[in-house]
Amino acid sequence: MAIDLSHNRSGLGWLRHLWVLAGLTALIVLAVIPPADRGETGAWLIRDAVAIERLFPLFGFGIALALVGRRAALIAALLWAIGIALGFTFRIELMAALQQLPGAITHHFLTMPISAIAIGATLALGRWSRPALIAPAGFVLGVMYALSVKLSDPSYGGKPWVFLAGIGLGVWLIGAVYLVLRSWQARWFEIAGRIVGSWLAS
Repeated sequence: MAIDLSHNRSGLGWLRHLWVLAGLTALIVLAVIPPADRGETGAWLIRDAVAIERLFPLFGFGIALALVGRRAALIAALLWAIGIALGFTFRIELMAALQQLPGAITHHFLTMPISAIAIGATLALGRWSRPALIAPAGFVLGVMYALSVKLSDPSYGGKPWVFLAGIGLGVWLIGAVYLVLRSWQARWFEIAGRIVGSWLAS
């Protein structure tokens, strides 16, 4: 295994540690708070937001970002953010369109399978097609993630705190995976990425 340490000298090392520890600390503190004291947003984060089926596509997107060039990664990240905004804004129209698909209403409007297929294909198809696929995949993931967060939002009247917490969690996870892999790149990361992509797409 060959490890490229050049990224540590760029300053990603300390940023990686700070980013990962800050998010993990927040989640651990929230987990040890008694359920009755977590509040609506905290309870949602522990109960729904950290579900593996919701986080796995985000995890895969972080891997994909780390395996492409920085320009492609930046474009994909921006399109993810645009997808978040559009998914939130047009969620009613999107649900109306998705409900035509078999089983959509009873399976969270298929937000998880659509996200998994988009990111899984980006990873599984390999390094040559990934730079072209990651931007549209990031956009699709953003739209679907925004919709999935709103669909699981328990707040009465659609208060913004749950949605903002969900987006914050997504940004943290994607950023943590990206920073870790960019700081400690190894040859087997490409193989591992394709394996994760196959799991997501299957």
